[in-house]
Amino acid sequence: MEEDRTSIYIQHQRWGIAHQLFWRGGGNVEPQRKISCDVTIIGAGPAGLASAWFLQQLGYDVLVLENEPTIGGATRTEAWNNVLLPCGATYFAEPPDTFRELLNALQLTPVPLPDDALWLSGTPYRNFWHDSVLSELPIPEVERAAFRRFRTDIESLPPFPFPLPDVLPDPWRALAAQPAEAVVNTYTSPTLRSLLNAYARSVLGAPLKDISAACLYDFYRAELAWQFLRPRYSLRGGLASLCQRLAEHIGSERILLQCLAFRIEHVSNTCVRTLGITARGESIAIESGAAVFAGPKLIAKHLIPELPPAQQQAILRLQYIPYLTVHLVTPFRLVPEDTFGLWLPEAQLVTDIADTTPLHPQPVEGFLSCLYVPLSRWQRKLLLEEESIRSLATAAVREVLQLLAPEWASNISELACFAWGHALIIPTPIALLGAAQQARRPVGHIVFANTDNEASPAIENAIEQAARAAEIVHALLHSHSTAPLVRRLIQTYPLMPCSHAHPLQPVDRTVTNSRTATSTSLAPL
Repeated sequence: MEEDRTSIYIQHQRWGIAHQLFWRGGGNVEPQRKISCDVTIIGAGPAGLASAWFLQQLGYDVLVLENEPTIGGATRTEAWNNVLLPCGATYFAEPPDTFRELLNALQLTPVPLPDDALWLSGTPYRNFWHDSVLSELPIPEVERAAFRRFRTDIESLPPFPFPLPDVLPDPWRALAAQPAEAVVNTYTSPTLRSLLNAYARSVLGAPLKDISAACLYDFYRAELAWQFLRPRYSLRGGLASLCQRLAEHIGSERILLQCLAFRIEHVSNTCVRTLGITARGESIAIESGAAVFAGPKLIAKHLIPELPPAQQQAILRLQYIPYLTVHLVTPFRLVPEDTFGLWLPEAQLVTDIADTTPLHPQPVEGFLSCLYVPLSRWQRKLLLEEESIRSLATAAVREVLQLLAPEWASNISELACFAWGHALIIPTPIALLGAAQQARRPVGHIVFANTDNEASPAIENAIEQAARAAEIVHALLHSHSTAPLVRRLIQTYPLMPCSHAHPLQPVDRTVTNSRTATSTSLAPL
């Protein structure tokens, strides 16, 4: 593939104004307009939108601020050449009760996904964890035995405690304290190690040496779903369908896009003020009874000046990594038929490919593939320059095609990519054994709801943390309330009427405080 002949569509997170405010000393901004609501929510990903929906069901007036031009967070989609690209997360494991009931309430039906395949020595092996396929892998018998032993070890573990408790019980606590590399090396299989290292980099954000063995074991149970009769799932239209449906019920007038929150502070014991900058550069101040921060905590130290020193130190111990997703449409399959993902342990840049064609809401001409290109923390600066992104994307596609379809290596004329600067939290031993638990503690009426509360990146975690945040906020604002818990609301409260307004564009509406019956006009953002 000749680089100068390839048209590359590049999108990335909106980072310019955040860098100016947080890292270049531009944070002293006076508000030009004031707004009031019951609860302010920062972040319109799955956790933020689910928090907003839960709180609305409890009768609270919510306002969601999102720095990006679209909703979705890690489930974000982008339109390109008449197709929708799932730029981040694409699937979930067996949903916990809260998540399952939310999907039911929103009338979203999970779509079971097929198993993955493993690419070894020029051949794809579907369902490679099955004994019949393991016996065909081009590896020594001692390595096949290592695969079986790893599979048995995962099956023998008790369920991982969910949500993440303040103190992990054994045997998970002992596993959490160990780097995954040390545990995987005991199986003495180079092939298994290469596979699990690719998996760790793709799904958990870092190589085996940096992640906790407990999280590797827990997450990989989902990859062996057929063993436990629990398939993986997605949604028609991708996981962004969940955020889309939540936004429709919340109402587009309650979601301010391209509005960066840059300071969250208490003005009294019962009032939180959130300062933001709109797409037009207007500064706004939102006063509310509580705030839910549903973004990555790495920026919390810049937003929340009241963070206790111990909590600041815990947040500093959390690590986040950048990555790139590269998308292309081909007239042939890169991923084998009846397979969702293809793992490439022999590749250097790309860890795996997902066939996202079945997730598309309409038929696609050709086959849509998503390549995952994880990066180290030290490579984050590469995503600040489009030329660097272009080079990475081109090299990733070239690597994959030379492995899977060499004859096409110079025949791809168009591709798209999305650059994530601070996307995945790394489940390090430090994070699981105290840092995440310390970092997620509420600060007065400021509550956290994000997957990094769990120290692991999964949409299941996002929904659970959204429910927990809503329950905490409700307890803060109605300490003597006898209203049902949020988890019961999904079954007992009627759905809010759907808003037919499109939630993906900046809005010009009136924000009404449902408790004080006052309203503040929102000028165009």
